[in-house]
This record gives sequence, C-alpha cells and structure tokens, in this order.
Amino acid sequence: MTASPVSRLAAALAWLALPALAWAAPVRLELLPQVAVNATHVRLGDVARVVGDDREQVQAAAALNLGSGPRVGEVLRLERAQIERWLQRADGRTGVYEWTGAAAVRVERASQWVPADEVCRAAQSALTDWLGTSRGTAQVSPVCGTAAWAVPPGRIELKAHAMAEGQPVERRMQLPVDIWADGVFARSVPVTLRVRWIGPAWVARRDVRAQQRIDGDALVLQETELAGLSSAPLAADQSTSGLRLRRPLLAGQVLTSAHVEPEPRVSRGQRVRLLSRSGAITLETTAEALQDGQPGQQVLVRVPSASAPVSAWVIGLNQVELKP
Repeated sequence: MTASPVSRLAAALAWLALPALAWAAPVRLELLPQVAVNATHVRLGDVARVVGDDREQVQAAAALNLGSGPRVGEVLRLERAQIERWLQRADGRTGVYEWTGAAAVRVERASQWVPADEVCRAAQSALTDWLGTSRGTAQVSPVCGTAAWAVPPGRIELKAHAMAEGQPVERRMQLPVDIWADGVFARSVPVTLRVRWIGPAWVARRDVRAQQRIDGDALVLQETELAGLSSAPLAADQSTSGLRLRRPLLAGQVLTSAHVEPEPRVSRGQRVRLLSRSGAITLETTAEALQDGQPGQQVLVRVPSASAPVSAWVIGLNQVELKP
C-alpha cells in the first residue's frame, strides 16, 4: 500500500540526524499557515520564517531537510507540535528554537495548469501528420473536455506518443500525450480522437474464395473510407503479384494486409521435383505435394513408388528435397 504524504514525511523526520551545531543563540521560527514548495523535498525554511542573530545558524536551520514533500495535487498538513517534537528528538537539545506563528502549516506542491485544449491539439496534430504520410485525406476531431491538468512549474512540452507502423486506423482512437515540465516527465494524458480517412483502396468486385490467387479483374481501385478497417489496407500502388488470399474476400470489401499472404512455393496437389542427394550423386523423381509450403518448411509429399507419404524440405518453386 502506498504511504501517504504525511507518513512519508514523518518517517523521514523520525530518522533525521541534524549536524551537531553549537547554536550561539536561539533561532526564531515563525510557522507559516500555507506554503507551496517547488522541490520534491521540504526544508524547514519552506514552512517557516527562520530568524536569528547568526547568519550561518539561520542558513543551516533553514536548509534542514524535513523529508519528501507532497506530489502535485496532494496536500500535506503539518502540526507545529509535530515539527517541534521531531526536531527536538533529532537534535537532542532544548531551547534551541523559539516558535511563533500558525499552529499548523498546509503544504502543497507548486504547480501550473495546462489547458485541455492544448493537450488535445497536440494529439490532433500528431495523428493528422501521421495520417498525412499515407494516401488519402484525413479529418481528425478531438473529443475534449474543459478540465486542465496540474503539473510542476517550468517550461511545458507536449509530446504525443508515436503511432506504430502499419497500425490500423480506427474511427475512434486514443492517443496519449506526455506533459513535460523543464525536461522532466510530469504526467500522461490520453486523448480521444474521431477519425475520417478517405483514400484510394482495392475493393472486391465479387466474392473471392480463400487460397485463390488474386486476379486483377476481381478488384477495382476506388476512393473509400479507410478508417475502421481491422488491418491496414493494401496500398493502391502495391503489386498483388505473388500473393493469394489467406481468407475469403467478399464483394464490396477493402483488400487489407490481413487478407493476403505470399503464394507458397509448393502448393498442395501440385506435381513437384523431389531431390535426394548422397555425396556427389543427386537423384530426382516426381512427387505430389500434400501440403503448402515455403522455403525452409517441411511438407508431406506422395511418391508413386512409396507405400506412405514422406516428409521433404521445400527448397524452391515446386522443388523439395529429402534430407537425412
């Protein structure tokens, strides 16, 4: 379970070891009612005005590290009595500090607000640019609320996550945008975007069965909605030579990368050359392929003189080889 800001600070103070300073006179501390800290750690000078006759003593007291501070959006309340006990326990002296001011201090992390529309524009621009590298015309509309995002002070940079190559384009997409302040990561905000993407694609004129070679007459190039496809559409300038359908393509469907696969170098039912090598001697016969296969894969083939199918390695177009 994550420790609360109070328990984190209490734990740090419980083990605080102050330097053995010989205070010439008491240091006066005025506890402030509310402060905002810029750093990840809270120092005594952050929560109290430190006054004294000796400048070095005042600087040393103000620099005392009280432990981890609150995160952005968190609030830490410290009672003066708590701080007094912690300092006395750590220092082991009495009469070193004279306290005035508030009975408790409210500690917050200093922050600035990044408007939601700025984050949304960063996501919109990134997705529009990514779609612009492909064919077609994209219309990207962010779905934005009015909330702003609290982050630490500093120069703000908004960095949208990169889209993966070949990633399907949905009609409703979510793109995270990272917010950085002064070069330090602050938080990530997911942005929802509506997408329309119109471009040229191959569309089936008629139904085509799986395992068939792609016939150009079965396809027509036309402008269509590309967003919402289960996989990336096959590029209009990409050749379909050497490809076949992995699954059926219905009339009116867009041809995508998920529909196609390379034609096998050995196809089931085809006659193939079966080679067998022994030293410098190579024997060749004809067999029937019982499975599809690509180079480097094993397939079953039927040899007329054999009583059962044998396993051979695909080595080329309609060529297989027996290996020991």
